[in-house]
Amino acid sequence: MLLRCVPDTEKSLPQHEAVVHPKTTIPYVTDRIQESLKAQGLKSSIQILSFFRYAAPRARSEKTKWAVVMSEFAPIFIYLVISPLVSLIPLGVPFPFASNSSTYPEKLSAYECGFDPFGDARSRFDIRFYLVSILFIIPDPEVTFSFPWAVPPNKIDPFGSWSMMAFLLILTIGSLYEWKRASDQCPQKQGVRPRVPTRTPKKPNSAPRKIAKVRLSNRHDIFAHIPGEGHNSQEHSIVLIRGGRVKDSPGVKSHCIRGVKDLLGIPDRRKGRSKYGAEKPKSL
Repeated sequence: MLLRCVPDTEKSLPQHEAVVHPKTTIPYVTDRIQESLKAQGLKSSIQILSFFRYAAPRARSEKTKWAVVMSEFAPIFIYLVISPLVSLIPLGVPFPFASNSSTYPEKLSAYECGFDPFGDARSRFDIRFYLVSILFIIPDPEVTFSFPWAVPPNKIDPFGSWSMMAFLLILTIGSLYEWKRASDQCPQKQGVRPRVPTRTPKKPNSAPRKIAKVRLSNRHDIFAHIPGEGHNSQEHSIVLIRGGRVKDSPGVKSHCIRGVKDLLGIPDRRKGRSKYGAEKPKSL
């Protein structure tokens, strides 16, 4: 049974000072609650205490339901409001300050190099970038999902260990071979030809060499040899060069590629053995 709770102040006070209305005392209220609970079937004191324990929080949660929801979902609402603003504000700020004209002198002016924009600015991408990427990409799936390295070290037999060593050795040798190949180092570079001088070779009784001064995209000037007989190249033409020394021309370490960019091929010109995969014409 639930014990009555009488304050110590009532025990210490005299009898005439402790007289209060019987319906306002704690024992009277407790008895009334106990009688109502007994009528509903709750007879034990444990059931009474559990009733008070779970009834009070339920009443408080109903009153503060909206506050709890706002405290839990307020960060999400703030994120949904701020995220579009962060994306839209940078897109909308330039419009008030942008020029109404789509073309203006600064846009149509020459680049910093001093040449007017013309032709195609695309150039071949350096293959060495892909080789470096392959060195880090290929070993990951091959080595990670290989059986010899997917089991504990104490369970790997000698065959599994040596098989992985052979795989890594083949991968390393193949990567070094591709790196050292001249064809995979992409020696072809694009540049602009400021002028086309001629140079007399060191060997006597030889025809003058057609040497072109080419300015690369990194603003370095080099000299390249124009192979073949005759050419239609002019100043400020875009050419594609490749590496390779020229006999009897000291300081010239590049060749202009015929039939590419502005250096077009000449009809019925004299052709030697091609360096780009074409077969030599068979003699009758």
